[in-house]
Amino acid sequence: MKKFSGLEIGKIKKSFTSQALFKKKYQYSILNLNKGLKYQSKTFNVGSIAIIKSYAINTKIKINDKEFDANKYKFFSFDFKEIKIEANKKIIIGIAGVKKKIKINKIKSLKEKEVYKVKKPWGYELWINGQALTHSFKKIFIKKGNRTSLQFHRKKIETNFLFRGSAELTLSKKNGKNKKIQILKNIYKKKINSGTFVNVNNYAVHRLKAISDILLYEVSTPHLDDVIRLADDKKRKDGRISTEHSKKN
Repeated sequence: MKKFSGLEIGKIKKSFTSQALFKKKYQYSILNLNKGLKYQSKTFNVGSIAIIKSYAINTKIKINDKEFDANKYKFFSFDFKEIKIEANKKIIIGIAGVKKKIKINKIKSLKEKEVYKVKKPWGYELWINGQALTHSFKKIFIKKGNRTSLQFHRKKIETNFLFRGSAELTLSKKNGKNKKIQILKNIYKKKINSGTFVNVNNYAVHRLKAISDILLYEVSTPHLDDVIRLADDKKRKDGRISTEHSKKN
């Protein structure tokens, strides 16, 4: 993993069963499971799961001995002292969570159409675990040629896994604690491709532009409205944009 101006950039290994992307404020791993392979962890007990890709129509996923159709149910949230996952076919999974006291063991499954959707000028976000107080897990789509705002966060820390497509990452050698003119004078860019993950620390300036249609999975601390926009193609203000959260989305 290489460090660039408050960001850490790494690549998913070519051959792996489980690869941890981040282990500090939250745990975030990508799982590459097949028949006979199992994932087991006690490092976090309040978490979320996303089925990133299943390779066969009849793929089943078993979470703590409860079986689900991986092509029907794409997202899960859970409270368990220990999490165990296995599948009957090849499957790619994102799993994230934190360590916290729990009262009862429970799991909730969701179809993609049931997940809270936020419409963006560049695409959309699916908030897999809603507005949870422990961590945030999002599926994000950005249309080719579109880009996010040039931004930083005061408290939020995030990890983005680029699953599909290519993107241009904009950074600055000066973080968000500096004056805007200094930040803009120190801008530079890097191209990233599928299989790349990026850890973004607070105050690190960043922007993502989709070279092709891109799909990424973001896990972060639960500071969902902590967005300071230095530049934006639609001139959006800082923080939450209420019109993006319309029920009509």
